[in-house]
Amino acid sequence: MNHITLAAVGLVVMLFVMDRFVLETPVATVTVADSVQSVDGATASAPLEAVPESPVEPDRGVAVLPFENLSEDPANAFFAGGVHEDVLTHLSRIGGLRIISRTSMIKIAERGLDVPEIGRQLGVSHVLEGSVRRAGDQVRVTVQLIEAATDNHLWAENFDRKLDDIFAIQSEIAQSIAAQLKTELSPEEISRIAQAPTDNLEAYDLYLKARELNRSWLGADGFDRQRVLLEQAVAMAPDFLDGPARIRKAFIGRKPRPWFFILKRPGRIGPRPGMPGLVMRIPSSVTMKQRWLDS
Repeated sequence: MNHITLAAVGLVVMLFVMDRFVLETPVATVTVADSVQSVDGATASAPLEAVPESPVEPDRGVAVLPFENLSEDPANAFFAGGVHEDVLTHLSRIGGLRIISRTSMIKIAERGLDVPEIGRQLGVSHVLEGSVRRAGDQVRVTVQLIEAATDNHLWAENFDRKLDDIFAIQSEIAQSIAAQLKTELSPEEISRIAQAPTDNLEAYDLYLKARELNRSWLGADGFDRQRVLLEQAVAMAPDFLDGPARIRKAFIGRKPRPWFFILKRPGRIGPRPGMPGLVMRIPSSVTMKQRWLDS
């Protein structure tokens, strides 16, 4: 019994000695600031520093704000809107530029952002501002191209011309912007930019008025008024490039179809005359009015 007790005591003493003096190894504390081990094994004494992010370069593109109507007659607002949209169309024919859509620019303009913020939100390098003043057979179009990042004016021009020169003005604006942004135009692009929709200014006026109606939801009456204006425009200028397509769109909007309903608010629809038993539910987030205005 004494032998067993002595053996047990000896084992405990031996385990204590091993745990206290043999197994305990001091561990050095290393901080990132004191020593940094590199990939190739070298040691650097400098602490780690955050690597600054490279600024994202905006696309070479233009955000064209709606042109201000400076005409004495407020009824000429449709003309300023038409010039704005046609300048956008000309710029969109330049392959090397990214152009923001008219619908997006209308929404941006309503928010009253400054030029640098517009550039940041839309990711474009430049912003174009403009105004239109129409008086009799004279028109003045003023434009200024601004570098979005610095808010500096890169180019500005006043075009004081006869009204029948409006298509040449729009073409010159587009080509001048391309030159300022050092974008080389191909002969095909120059030809497309210089192409006028018609040489009949009275037909062009009717066309712009119909286009202005299309920007507001007026139901069936709006489609009918658009169609009348467009038919008059095409009768005056049978070679009007965009007139027939707009007439077809007005007819499609006016004609009742199973997939098209005139709504002022979302909800349940049907049944309708000629469509017995048909019931549709339009989501609250999307109405047919919105689908038309965005088309």
